[in-house]
Amino acid sequence: MRIGEGGRLEVTDQTETCGCCNQVRVIVETRGRLMLCDACFLGMNRPLVYECEGCGRYQRIPHPMYRYQPTPGEFGNTSWACQVRCGAQTHWRLKPSELDRVPAEDCPDSWGVRDEWLASIRAQRLAERQAGAERHRQPVIDADGYWQETLVFVALLGMLASLALPEKVRSYVVLGCLLLWLARSHLQVAAGRLLLQWARPMHG
Repeated sequence: MRIGEGGRLEVTDQTETCGCCNQVRVIVETRGRLMLCDACFLGMNRPLVYECEGCGRYQRIPHPMYRYQPTPGEFGNTSWACQVRCGAQTHWRLKPSELDRVPAEDCPDSWGVRDEWLASIRAQRLAERQAGAERHRQPVIDADGYWQETLVFVALLGMLASLALPEKVRSYVVLGCLLLWLARSHLQVAAGRLLLQWARPMHG
């Protein structure tokens, strides 16, 4: 069956290259010069957002890529072009917030009971986010706040440098402030080593 001109249903066995997925399939709808297979017809009318296995970014895909996922949390075994960052054919999995939009009658049998896999995928993604946060934990400061704090810090250094203290003491005070500031940055280890090397001549 296909949708013909004027929205009429027609019996068809026309096999052509689908203009969306570029696969040779039975064409069920023609939109001008664009010929669509049944899967892309569904995807065009219900495009969902998927996560790229290569770059981890999200992309809206006009094809039911969830059909190729063994489970809701696994990446599928059929590729689609990543137009976000990879610029190559990669594998995909449905974004958790899009799971509710999968037609119940079109869910893969391997997914099991709908309520159960919805709960399991939410738990899995929560664990992934927590693990990622532990690996990449670092202070987060908005741009305005960062520059405000930087200006305050520079002003503080200028004030300390102008104090009527012995030069050696003043140098240690400034160095201590620098180390405290660098402790808030993810570059603290590398920068700290450089500052310690710079400070060694003062012990001579």
